[in-house]
Amino acid sequence: MLCIVGVSLLAVWGAVIAARTRRTEGAVPVLTYAQLISTAIATLIAVVIFVVWATAAFRPEQVSPETTRTLNDLGWFLFLFDTPPFMLWLAVIGMSILLNRSEHRLFPRWAGYFALWIALLQAPPLGIVFFKTGPFAFNGLFAFWTTLFSFLAFVLVMTVLLINDITHELQEAD
Repeated sequence: MLCIVGVSLLAVWGAVIAARTRRTEGAVPVLTYAQLISTAIATLIAVVIFVVWATAAFRPEQVSPETTRTLNDLGWFLFLFDTPPFMLWLAVIGMSILLNRSEHRLFPRWAGYFALWIALLQAPPLGIVFFKTGPFAFNGLFAFWTTLFSFLAFVLVMTVLLINDITHELQEAD
């Protein structure tokens, strides 16, 4: 339950980023819409992941171990294969930051490059179907740990930048 609530908050956080970057786009906010759609898809898939894992744990005494293992594997595959919407989302955020030509930059340019690099670091899980062990397996260094910590770094950096931008805007309003 906590995971589903937490993932739902990810959608709100993504909407805040989209709202901030929307101000730098012109009449046709394609990048903003792409951010919102990617965030919605990623959030929906993440909720399904936790439902699958909850289903695997719901009646362990009445379900065969093979079925429980299959559901667990399905949850992990969904968890790691959820990277394409995140990759698109991160790439679009990076492009929004780098394409900002207004006099008031919401985020520093390095944040755009940072988002693009993090988007690339989300790619290794796409190869888990080929590896059952090793660094590219579902629990390996690249497919799981690098992807996880790079995304957490992105969340931390963007949260700090969002707080700074909103604080700066509030100070200007006073």
